[in-house]
Amino acid sequence: MKTIDFVVRDNAGGLQRGVVASEAKSHVIQAGSGQEISLNLRQTDLAGQQRAGNDLVLTLADGRVIMIENYFNVSGPANRLFISSDGYLNEVSLVDTGSGELYAQYGPTEEWGKWSPSDDLIYLGRTEVAGNAAAADDEVSMFAAPLLGGGLLGGGVGAAAAAAGGAAVLGGLGGGNSDGGNTAGEGTGGTGGTGGTGGTGGTGGGTGPATPYVDDADSSSDIGGDDSAPHQVVITGGGEPGSAVIVTLGDQQVETIIDQDGVFEAVFEDENFPPDGTYEAEVIVTTEGEDTVLDGPEYVIDTTPPQIEVTSGTQSVDDYFNAEGFDDGVTVTGTGEAGAAVVVTIAGIEQATTVAEDGTWSVTWENGTLDAGEYTTDVTVWTSDAFGNTNTITDVLVVDTVINVTIDTDIIGGDGVVNAEEHDDGVTVTGTADAGATVVVTFGTGTQTVTATAQGTWSAVFAAGEVPTGETMATITAVATDAYGNATSATGEVQIDTIAPEITVTSGTQSVDDFFNATSFADGVTLTGTGEAGASVVVTIAGIAQSTTVSADGTWSVTWAAGTLQSGEYSTDVQIVTSDAYGNSTTVSDVLVVDTVTDVTIDTENVEGDGTVNAEERLDGVTLTGTAQPGSTVMVTFGTGTHQATVDADGNWTCDFAAGEIPTGEVNATVTAVATDSFGNTSTASGEVEIDTLVRDFGFTGTTGGADGVINIEEAMQDLVMTGTTEPGSTVLVTLGSATHAATVAADGSWTVTFATSEIPGGAQTAVMTAVATDAAGNVDTITQDVEIDRDAGILTISSAPVEGDDVVNEAEASDGVVLNGTSNPGALVTVTMAGVSHTVTTDAAGNWTANFSAAEVAPGVYTADIHAATTDSAGNVLEAVDSVAVDTRVDNLSIHADIVEGDGVINGLERTDGGGVQITGTTEVGSTSVVVTLNGVAVNAVVDANGNWIAEYAASQIAQGTYDADVSVQATDAAGNTATVTDSIRVDTEVVPLNMTETGGGADDVASAAEAATGIDLGGQVEAGSTVVVNFDGANHTATVDAAGNWSLTIPPGAMRMGTYDAAIVVTATDAVGNVATLSDTLAIDTDAPEGPVIASYTRDGDGIRGISTEINDETIEVHQVNNNGTVTEVDATSVDIPQINETNFQFGTQVPDGSHLVITATDDAGNSSGTYVVLDDESVNSEVALNADVLGNYNIETIDLSFAEEGNLTINEATLLDLSSNTNELQIDGGADDTVTVTGAVRAGSTVRDGQSYDIYTLGEEGTLYIDDDVTVVI
Repeated sequence: MKTIDFVVRDNAGGLQRGVVASEAKSHVIQAGSGQEISLNLRQTDLAGQQRAGNDLVLTLADGRVIMIENYFNVSGPANRLFISSDGYLNEVSLVDTGSGELYAQYGPTEEWGKWSPSDDLIYLGRTEVAGNAAAADDEVSMFAAPLLGGGLLGGGVGAAAAAAGGAAVLGGLGGGNSDGGNTAGEGTGGTGGTGGTGGTGGTGGGTGPATPYVDDADSSSDIGGDDSAPHQVVITGGGEPGSAVIVTLGDQQVETIIDQDGVFEAVFEDENFPPDGTYEAEVIVTTEGEDTVLDGPEYVIDTTPPQIEVTSGTQSVDDYFNAEGFDDGVTVTGTGEAGAAVVVTIAGIEQATTVAEDGTWSVTWENGTLDAGEYTTDVTVWTSDAFGNTNTITDVLVVDTVINVTIDTDIIGGDGVVNAEEHDDGVTVTGTADAGATVVVTFGTGTQTVTATAQGTWSAVFAAGEVPTGETMATITAVATDAYGNATSATGEVQIDTIAPEITVTSGTQSVDDFFNATSFADGVTLTGTGEAGASVVVTIAGIAQSTTVSADGTWSVTWAAGTLQSGEYSTDVQIVTSDAYGNSTTVSDVLVVDTVTDVTIDTENVEGDGTVNAEERLDGVTLTGTAQPGSTVMVTFGTGTHQATVDADGNWTCDFAAGEIPTGEVNATVTAVATDSFGNTSTASGEVEIDTLVRDFGFTGTTGGADGVINIEEAMQDLVMTGTTEPGSTVLVTLGSATHAATVAADGSWTVTFATSEIPGGAQTAVMTAVATDAAGNVDTITQDVEIDRDAGILTISSAPVEGDDVVNEAEASDGVVLNGTSNPGALVTVTMAGVSHTVTTDAAGNWTANFSAAEVAPGVYTADIHAATTDSAGNVLEAVDSVAVDTRVDNLSIHADIVEGDGVINGLERTDGGGVQITGTTEVGSTSVVVTLNGVAVNAVVDANGNWIAEYAASQIAQGTYDADVSVQATDAAGNTATVTDSIRVDTEVVPLNMTETGGGADDVASAAEAATGIDLGGQVEAGSTVVVNFDGANHTATVDAAGNWSLTIPPGAMRMGTYDAAIVVTATDAVGNVATLSDTLAIDTDAPEGPVIASYTRDGDGIRGISTEINDETIEVHQVNNNGTVTEVDATSVDIPQINETNFQFGTQVPDGSHLVITATDDAGNSSGTYVVLDDESVNSEVALNADVLGNYNIETIDLSFAEEGNLTINEATLLDLSSNTNELQIDGGADDTVTVTGAVRAGSTVRDGQSYDIYTLGEEGTLYIDDDVTVVI
């Protein structure tokens, strides 16, 4: 599409020129009243006309729309519309069809007398809009024929002008005359003879109807293509005005009437447009009842897009290219309409062909044209037939030319070597390959087929029988084949060593008849042997290992230094393990024999059963015993005799001595035994045997009954103790009455025996005490003594009934005194004492006594009060009775553990609501019957355990939320009925107050733009002092800073934010000092996407410069700036008006901008992101030089440079300038035409693309820059 010039002339003759941009889909021209508007167009460039209110809407053949606002003004002179091309000027008359559509008629201007040949309403050139324009038309132009000047136009000329469709007659033409009229009368109608404007049936002498005709009757036209405008066939001609015309084309007919100008037009479109085919139009003109049949033009119609499909080479037909296929190049084939053009694009590289006569086509990218590798890429197939109908299909090219496989030989067996143990377990071989590839692995005699995992690894397990043995290098081969048939292989070697090393022992163990006795053991234990040179040897005895390496001569030796192994007599296992360098090992076992001791013992303790020989035992001889090692020889010496003992198989020996060899009296006799074992070890033992053949110093030393030798009642109330002497070590048995006791014999031979009161005979009598002594040697002696007894004292009791009913005096009971009772002999005085307070009372005639203790005599507290009653009879015998009563007048150990409630003395929100409730604990007196806890007015019965610990549980509903100190009181009742109360307070804190977010980081509009995000997003608010704050921003946690006053703040760094347009979720989680957690949620709108740069649809200018521009309507804020000569940029004062009918916004400048100005038009979205378009306006000079000041222009994010309105625009740009033009992107689009030139030193062409329907060449500039340059623009690299 090309730009379209237009000019508007007002009724004062003032001119305003403008341009309709080539990219603009629509353009607005402002009309006033009495204006003449001329467009540089031809008739075939106009596809339709509509009235929209007071606006005129023109639809061009290429789909663009021009709106002339206020064309149908309701006041003032009417506006007029002209089209001009190739020096012709036609006025367009519009006829309203009543449906909003307007019918256009093209005729000569009626006001021709105003204009001169140089009038600016006439365009000498043409604008290519409709595409396939007629090769020639029959328009007559004053610039093409000598029709200028007075008196040169006759009637014939007027008719010819009319037949030519109303081409304007320009210049000063003389009026017609009667000759002209007569001439016309002889032919097809005169001019009327009155002015030379051309008539339609003049008055000058014509008598017959005009002859009908069809324009271009012998022509042939092709109609097709898939343009957005409806297809249309227009057949025109002329004849007698008012004649009926029937035009037939194919199976469609159009009926019309020849108008007053003698012309007709039949339009075939929409429902009456013929189907595809070749047709010759037939025209029947009926004039005054006579039909004239005329041949019309021939039309070949084809509006059906050509068929196209792919038969090989793409994903849709299950084709792909592996390495083998790719080496031959990439060929895509298909079918289509014979003769149609086909362009196939892969990765920006096009291949073109023509569909053969058999309907097949094929294109090939030679090897090296497309990238090898593993990928898929889009395939675009475009076809166009001879009529311009097009069709496009898309597909996918699948390329997979690579595959890999590896074998991890280094990790087989853990170290790249397979030893015997690893061999026996089977060997796993691993490696890598393309995911899903089939891998055939060969190792030894085995072949395994496995599949690589999704992670690209494979594993094959070979049984022991498949893996070689011995010492060898085994080859492993892996062949991988992927899903596309690509294959590759890898080989590797693994070392095999499955032969275990040999090991033998040559000295030091039982297997070679070696042992260690005391002498040899003192030098340490050494073992020697032979083995495989270089192998390690580890010898273990009794858990102690010694290591060595077999020397080059095949021998080895290890030693345990003296003191390392335990001495004694034993055999212990010896384990010898040898391992070669590859982990093969051999283990042998042996035995270490150690005998460094021999022993002998004498059992003196059991001589004659007790280690003492008494008189009786001496008389029949004495046998001594002991132990020695089996096989030993033992010699024993005792008294005057020495004998060889008899040693049994277990090492027990015995030796007999006669009475004559044994000493007498009380003496310790020495025994000596000497033993020699089979290994030559010797040992000696000595001991003593006690000889005791008599009892010494046996007799009574004590008396009974005190000074008078008689045991009375008082004395009988105490144990009876008798003393005596005997030989130290003796036992003494003493008998009194029916009781016998063993006396306690001291080391010095004194003895003591005690008889309990109950064992002393009652009444008055003389009893005999007998004592029998047996000394340690078993010698026995007996002595006796008389004992006088007199014990009869009456009665005395304390009542067994519980004091105060339960034998416990509590606080209430103590307050009214305590009464004690009992019995005694009538008249007897009884002294009653309770807790140190005594009262003497007299027993009544019935034998009962009572003692009263007042409240003041009962001391408060918790204790046991002893009760004692005593009476003395006339004989001096004293009777006593004892008892006790518990006194408990207080509750002990009552406390509240307020400071450890929930661990820290504070109940927080979670603790208040968790499943276990809140527990308050404390202590009370063990056995307390009740503990009632009241928290903030809510009473709960506590549970008390056996140790006096109590627990009271409160549910969440019983504890009010908030932050406060809750009063707590505890009342306890102990087992005695005493009560007590303690109080305290517990802190309740179930909330985080305050918690808010006062700074959301989005600025005044609550939206973070790219500029704001680049410096980080600041968040902040208030929280309870001492809290921690974690902010989850868009799914990631960040810890905020909280000061002592509870102000929290956080900056989200730019790197933690995603770019784009979205709502970032913000969740603020605060945890206060006692563990309460609170959250608040919000969102922050993020918008870092810059809007598209504004597209300039057109500009309007007059003689003083540029008056305004128009852009497409959008939601962004559009600002217009002017680039000054010094490189600075200033804003242009402009008023904007939206025109929804054509989706454009008109900007009218307050002050005209000079021709050739450079403008910067920026679009800024609501978030503040912006992008700019640099526009170079036409200055009607030979060329327009463009110099970019990137330091300034970078502030406007220039992403498009538009040279479309400039004449021969010249732009030079380098990488630094490109990168500085915009902070949004490193890409730049350059629009323009064939007369424009862009110089980009160092650029590299990287293909082409289509943007918004326009083709662009792609260039890379440096490492980061990319240029999209209109393919019409000349590029100099």
